[in-house]
Amino acid sequence: MVPVAGLLAQSARSMRQSDFESLQVLAGMERSARERMLLSADRFIRATVPQSLGAEARASLLERFGLFGIRLGVVLIRSGFTEPTPLAHELARRSGLDPLLQLVARQFQARGDALKARTALVGVESLLRTAPREGAGRLAAALERLQANAHEFRELRLLATIRTTGVPLSDELAAEAERLVGGWGAAPALRMGLATDAGPDVILAEARRFLNRWRTVSENPLTERSAVEACRVVMRSCEGVVAEYSVRQLHPQSA
Repeated sequence: MVPVAGLLAQSARSMRQSDFESLQVLAGMERSARERMLLSADRFIRATVPQSLGAEARASLLERFGLFGIRLGVVLIRSGFTEPTPLAHELARRSGLDPLLQLVARQFQARGDALKARTALVGVESLLRTAPREGAGRLAAALERLQANAHEFRELRLLATIRTTGVPLSDELAAEAERLVGGWGAAPALRMGLATDAGPDVILAEARRFLNRWRTVSENPLTERSAVEACRVVMRSCEGVVAEYSVRQLHPQSA
């Protein structure tokens, strides 16, 4: 779940000069009078002060920004955002739109192919279950093997578990597992918690370090059985990065 003030995000990106001037008028009011006026939408619409902000302007401001956006815009203006463009950018930032776009990019766009394949396989599985045909058993068995062995699908399942029911690991380990299986981006550097321009040697060293760390966690007798499977998925993700960058070390020109 990502909190987003959708109305504020949309209006901030299309802020008009008249919107900014109306917010400036409100910011210039005496504080107690402004707070009373902004207690509810009805009070705001019915207000007779300030006289320079007419009923039509108030209605437009309320429709475009809502009370939350109006209050926030006034606070930002009084805090130093006295120009339209910086104010619009800050309102958009505070709307939560940027984190949402980042999540969509790293969670869905980066895994677009895997998600499409997973959707297709689920469709085939549903068809085999609801409309069975003679001789479809071999196809169903092959489908089950594919879903069980495809590591990207296992990563997706673990991500869903971490973000819903959770796994019996410490908060630190759960957050680390989420990152290592691609929860913050599928690129190896992002999985390792490194800058996107990190060198191959650094990425390989970190992948080996995390692999050893998670192997130790999985072999710990105190680790719950249900968490061991999560450890195996994380280890497989680390092994994939180690294998890829070990090849790059051996054949730097082909990499």
